[in-house]
Amino acid sequence: MIKIRFAKPNELKEIKRVYRKAYIQFSKDEIMSYFLGRLSKDKIKNKDILVACDESKIIGLCSFSCTPVFANSIYIEDVVILKDYRRTGVGLSLIKKVLKIAKSKGLRRAFTNTWLEHTASIQLNKKLGFKYCGKIRNVTSEKEDHIFFSKKL
Repeated sequence: MIKIRFAKPNELKEIKRVYRKAYIQFSKDEIMSYFLGRLSKDKIKNKDILVACDESKIIGLCSFSCTPVFANSIYIEDVVILKDYRRTGVGLSLIKKVLKIAKSKGLRRAFTNTWLEHTASIQLNKKLGFKYCGKIRNVTSEKEDHIFFSKKL
């Protein structure tokens, strides 16, 4: 049975390992260092990272933040699931838990983004009721387009 819970400080190394493994195709890219750098003990201390566990094994994570850029909103930064657990409802459970946390904090809107070619992420966002709200062209050095989603809570 998969359990969703807040990450613990002693799990940061394992969380980063799961992130690298889930995105192995980007492991040599400098962008990987950027994303791994955002995962920190402070984020764990602030309860801004959820983990999905199968027994005691971390199989996925979701990092998020309440940011002053979007007043009264939560930004879902990353949803990362190991390959063997994708399309099993783990990502759905993680995001639902984040949305529940946001509502309990009195937040009114959630934002997230993904790259244009990440169809599984786009489908998941739509399934959860997120609406397309914009695109930024050539976001990274790879010249990828990113699309953004928003959901009223």
